[in-house]
Amino acid sequence: MKSKTRRFIDDGQPYVNTMDPVTLWEYFQKADGYKVKKGKTLFGFVPEWMGEFYALFQWENKLSSEETIRQVPFDFLKKAYPGVHDLDLRLAVDKVGGNQHDLFSQCG
Repeated sequence: MKSKTRRFIDDGQPYVNTMDPVTLWEYFQKADGYKVKKGKTLFGFVPEWMGEFYALFQWENKLSSEETIRQVPFDFLKKAYPGVHDLDLRLAVDKVGGNQHDLFSQCG
């Protein structure tokens, strides 16, 4: 969410925003020098929910992707997921956006 490609998407640049997923993935790898890393991946509903969360959080707060990930770091959201994923998505966005410290202490 901090890449040059993501910034182009946020800025609404037509060249990037009209790419199909495969072309966009190839562009991202080339333009930003991204390489897939080996490691443990998220599974099940977690990645989809986190993507929806970030999209709504960014939209409601009118933030860039870079600012969104700064305000709600990935590791924080991953740790908070068990406590917020059953909430209505909008409520989860409001809760995390306004009470990160309180929510984090509840997540252990």
